[in-house]
Amino acid sequence: MPTPDATQGTDSSSSGAQSDDGSDSPSGDATGDDGDDGDATDATSVDGAPQAEASDDGGAAGDGGLETDAGASDDAESSDDGGDAGEDSSTTPPGTDAGQGKDAAAPDASGTNDAGNDAGGATEAGSGDTCAGVSGCVIVPTGWTLVAFAPSQTAACPSGFGDLSNLVEGPSASNSCGCGACSTTTAPTCNAGTIGVAYDDALSVDIGTCLDPGTPPTLANSPPESCGTDLYQGSYETYDVLYTAPGASGGVCSATPTTGSLAFAAHDRSCTPGSAGAANCAGQACTPALSASYEACITPASAGVAACPAGPLAVQHLVGTGASFTCSACACTVTATCSAGTITLYNSTDCTHAAASFTTGDCTNVALSTDDATFESYKYRGGTASDITCAATPGTAQNIALTNETTICCAN
Repeated sequence: MPTPDATQGTDSSSSGAQSDDGSDSPSGDATGDDGDDGDATDATSVDGAPQAEASDDGGAAGDGGLETDAGASDDAESSDDGGDAGEDSSTTPPGTDAGQGKDAAAPDASGTNDAGNDAGGATEAGSGDTCAGVSGCVIVPTGWTLVAFAPSQTAACPSGFGDLSNLVEGPSASNSCGCGACSTTTAPTCNAGTIGVAYDDALSVDIGTCLDPGTPPTLANSPPESCGTDLYQGSYETYDVLYTAPGASGGVCSATPTTGSLAFAAHDRSCTPGSAGAANCAGQACTPALSASYEACITPASAGVAACPAGPLAVQHLVGTGASFTCSACACTVTATCSAGTITLYNSTDCTHAAASFTTGDCTNVALSTDDATFESYKYRGGTASDITCAATPGTAQNIALTNETTICCAN
């Protein structure tokens, strides 16, 4: 609101003011009522504008000189009111000019800029603990360390990285077990095992063929070369018979297991940064400059098998500097060729009255071999083993384990 200056106040008091009814009031009228009218006039307007209420105080003083002084006071008081109004609208303290108000705002603007720099710094490579918007940046959790990891063992470590380790994954021991030379420690025998029986009717067209299975078709021969009674007990007079010897048995051999090389699902290489600066790390955020062969991964600070933390580095690689395994014992088999054996048939059940002997492998007419072709028991004597050989079968791989096993977690 415009405030009258001291000159305006003086003019108003000396020349008079318009009364409420529009008539001029003489400036020399000193009556109290007229003074009141002057007060009203002063309060009503100056140059058509409403005046501060301080004019009333000037009117009450009564004379022009005091009224002029009051006008000056009015100016100051009005100035105070105007200052208050200005303060309410602009929040600028009383007595502060526009330049001062601008200067006071400058530190706030500067502070805003600093905060922006801090935020920007947090998203720059190697600053803060965030990777937001930064390509190639990884967060290294507490208890883990950064490594450069490559799925081959040919690429040199990236600049600033060293402590090269050639690693392997997924050991497989298929066909990795073998056997040394096999040796026979106990020779086989030819006297144990069942004896085959076949026959034919010597009075038929089948004579000399021994194509029909005996009754029973085998003799137990158990224990070996003992007296047995599990044969056909009766007359063999009209038959041809054929006995088949058991094979060699009972041999023992041995061979020492041997271990070959393992196959691996992957051959890798890891390198560790020489310092946090070499990996462009600030806090837990790292943005290392790596060659195309490598990617930024993490590994436990204490080597061992660990689950990968949730997040982008969740692909687990179980790696080691090598692998070891053992092989179970070799299985050995002894084989041999047995010469013909002999079976003796007895007329008694206790093998005390020998009646006839037959060589295994021959179809023989019984009637031509003895006068008494009724048999009740038998004994078998095996031949001699020859061409003894030993064959060893490798055992299976077991206890397969990575050497210095640890975990590396990557995005791939």
